[in-house]
Amino acid sequence: MSERDITPGDLIGYAITQPWATLTIGAVVALVAFAFSMPRAARPASAYDDAANARYAPERRTIGATAVAVVALFLADHFVRGYALNMNGAIAWWRYAAPLFVAFLGTAALLAFICTTGSGAPQHPVVGAARRTWLTFAPRARAVAAGVVVLLLAATAVLAGLLSSVDVYGNYTYLEIPIPNAPSVDPIRHWFFGWAYGGPVLVALVALVAMAVACLHANAARPFMRPETVVAEQNARRGIASGIVHVATASALLSLAGAWRLIADAGATTRLSIEGDGRLEVYEILWRGSEIATVLGWLAPAAEVVAFALLLLATRHLRNARIADTAPDAAVAVAS
Repeated sequence: MSERDITPGDLIGYAITQPWATLTIGAVVALVAFAFSMPRAARPASAYDDAANARYAPERRTIGATAVAVVALFLADHFVRGYALNMNGAIAWWRYAAPLFVAFLGTAALLAFICTTGSGAPQHPVVGAARRTWLTFAPRARAVAAGVVVLLLAATAVLAGLLSSVDVYGNYTYLEIPIPNAPSVDPIRHWFFGWAYGGPVLVALVALVAMAVACLHANAARPFMRPETVVAEQNARRGIASGIVHVATASALLSLAGAWRLIADAGATTRLSIEGDGRLEVYEILWRGSEIATVLGWLAPAAEVVAFALLLLATRHLRNARIADTAPDAAVAVAS
């Protein structure tokens, strides 16, 4: 393509395939969401509030650090594979499973904090407290959205795996598209999101979902410190539950966006040209899922933007943890 043939649509199409572009848009979305979610007024914090906030500071810090790690690893993988190493032909399955695995490690560390520093015998038991489950503090609408994303990723991995074919090494990495009315011509073989990619993604997804549910349950079920801190602790636990859901959802969206992009590449080719014996044979390639693949390719950047926005929103927990660390000494007196 010559320089004069490049259109604005081509530039936009290239930009939305780059993580730096979707990260920038995601940052704008996160800033807007943060501006609208800021409390208009807050009552003065008491020593009990400070004590409650200090109790949950390690967990908030873990959520924020996990969000940063997912973003950093995703960008690092893109630049290393794209500019530092020649990985042409390599089955880079970790590209799709890594966000899920990093989120799993972060939630595992969070569960450890919840079960140690964030739990313990109450100073003054809260009488008549209702039974709490993993959904008690989880935001319902966001939990439903997370479930939809998990189902979409699982369905994508399974359906793409069923459509995939093996390569010469026995790995399910190809999509074979036969040439209509030309049985003598070898089918087109596209690199595809087969079982070689979808298998590790499904394993990491199941592990992340199980760990996220365990964190939500542990976060809700632990006892409150004392009756005076119940309101502040409930607010803190809602924030932690939101952070868990945000990180898990965003990680699944990053994996889903990558899968959809790889599937969309298979729908880009529409014809095959074979030259021989002084003539050129042109064959039309018909794949029943090509239209769906094209739509998925356009939805992938949107999924990535939402993922980055959720992760950047989760980094607010780092600021909350820092504020809790500078709480007055009265918090220490109450906690003790």
